[in-house]
Amino acid sequence: MKQNCILAALLLSTWIAYGQGFIIDQQATNGIDGVLSPLGSSQPAGQSFTPSLSAVGFVSLYPFNSSDSFMAINLRTNSITGPILATSSSVFIPGGFDGITNFIFDTAVNVASGTTYYLQPVVISGAIGLILVNNFYSGGTMIANGNPSPSFDLWFQEGIIAVPEPSAAGLVLLGGGILFYFRRQASLPLQFSLGKSTLNTLPKNRARRILRKP
Repeated sequence: MKQNCILAALLLSTWIAYGQGFIIDQQATNGIDGVLSPLGSSQPAGQSFTPSLSAVGFVSLYPFNSSDSFMAINLRTNSITGPILATSSSVFIPGGFDGITNFIFDTAVNVASGTTYYLQPVVISGAIGLILVNNFYSGGTMIANGNPSPSFDLWFQEGIIAVPEPSAAGLVLLGGGILFYFRRQASLPLQFSLGKSTLNTLPKNRARRILRKP
């Protein structure tokens, strides 16, 4: 019974995970044109942005480093040093890494559409740099040492994580798979569910028949 419950939970969690998707709201990803490095000595640093959606569930940046590092994102309001609305889960960035990295908030953070907010990357350990792009993004700008840099943006994306409702056909397939497993388990030979103590309580002739059953 315990194995059946575990299987059902795994199938359901797999189905839910498969349905997750990143929906990008704001981004600046075109025209790589520099780096902000080292990030730690450029604080307060980050990127201002103006969401059109009412929540932020993830932020993606383009870090690089030469040694193992940990980093997280503060989501701030009013300014790059303003109140922190939420902090993402920290992410391990292995030494020599150079690529897009996703930072997830445990719970989607409510924001006001059309209001400017601030993403502040925070180095927890190690030394990290960030890729910059040309300032084609009209909803904000890169910030270094507390000052806006109108010519640049951080390479960034932000948005929400959606879990769409499964289709009817998908639910039928999932339920059918679980039902098939349960019925298969129920049809296994009886001796696999009988322990020694159970056999000892049966009449000897019946116990012999069970033990000989293929």
